[in-house]
Amino acid sequence: MRKVFSNACGKLLPLRVIADIRFNKKFKNGEDSLFMVELSKNIKYIAISEKEVYYNRRLREDSASRKKKKNLYILSNTFLLILSYSKLLFKKSYNKIFILARTIAVMKGMTIQFLNNKRRI
Repeated sequence: MRKVFSNACGKLLPLRVIADIRFNKKFKNGEDSLFMVELSKNIKYIAISEKEVYYNRRLREDSASRKKKKNLYILSNTFLLILSYSKLLFKKSYNKIFILARTIAVMKGMTIQFLNNKRRI
């Protein structure tokens, strides 16, 4: 399920699932993953489309996901994301193991970003 909840792109979500949940604007990176995790409490089932479906995306040079980030930014963004995920652990409507798995994925992403920065030096 990690791939399904990693980003909000390429998904058809009923309005009743989204309800009053919105993207957290204080994040430039990881906000889509947090949004999908927050939605998870409202999702009863997932249908995966045929493999023959095409998904066209536009790659923008100035996209937040493409910009090089300083290690301090990566660390602070990761800390704030983990803090947001940890708040969900105390709500009954969320699966604790799922939240912990997403938290580990955020830490893994931070490690990969650090390693990529080290290779660029």
